[in-house]
Amino acid sequence: MCDIADKEAMIDYAVRALQVLAAEAKVQVTLYPPFCCPLYEISQEGDPELPALMDNYRDELTEVQRRAIEKLQAELQATTEADVDCHGGPRKTELELPPVERWRREREALENPHWTKVRVLAREALATFNRERRDPVPAREIKPNMWQGP
Repeated sequence: MCDIADKEAMIDYAVRALQVLAAEAKVQVTLYPPFCCPLYEISQEGDPELPALMDNYRDELTEVQRRAIEKLQAELQATTEADVDCHGGPRKTELELPPVERWRREREALENPHWTKVRVLAREALATFNRERRDPVPAREIKPNMWQGP
């Protein structure tokens, strides 16, 4: 078992993942470099942070926090290949699209019922930690071919 400082750090990492998962679709598409598929990247948010928090501190979380995280994890585990498919077609073709068109398509995909439910559940989980929802900072190129994101 970890000490309290590790617990607080783990909660901070989990909250950061929840912020990404809770963000509006129009924000989520800006969080990763243009060569990434936001659908796939978002499907990986919270892993390993949420399972680690549950594994190490389940007994110290409130029942409401545990239920909220479990519901979110169940929905994330229900993610299908179609839910993470970048635009339903070959990525090369999509990369040839202008960025605005790519983001429009990605945002439309992130607005499907599955991802909408993930956002709702992430917001509910975030609220159990008494943290307000804030939009994560978009990805930015800090030097050529080196990106910083969530």
